[in-house]
Amino acid sequence: MFKTTLSTISRLFASSFDPATYTPPQGVPSPTEEHTLELYKFDTCPYCRRVMRTLNDTGLMHRTTLHDVRKDTKAMEALLELTQNSQVPCLVISGTPLLESKDIKHWLLAYNYHHQDQHT
Repeated sequence: MFKTTLSTISRLFASSFDPATYTPPQGVPSPTEEHTLELYKFDTCPYCRRVMRTLNDTGLMHRTTLHDVRKDTKAMEALLELTQNSQVPCLVISGTPLLESKDIKHWLLAYNYHHQDQHT
């Protein structure tokens, strides 16, 4: 009974994300086009780890430039100049910042969906 209840609850809260129909937030480049990717992060941030796991799982890690804001003061300065804050993770998509790990994860999954033949 307990397992069934947890299973039901898990299904209710499961993401129904579909990378084929994903629409990025306003002002964020479309994942259907080719882009340069940069990620501002630091290693102990759990939200950064979520994004890093997505980069690994999708095979996009090798084409993403990583900037550790705790180890590189110039990276922190660049992030501050770009976003006017120090929030990580921050995925920079061809010069446009995207914040929030869930939004970044969804964008990366959609990008992978549309370009998987190019980086697998």
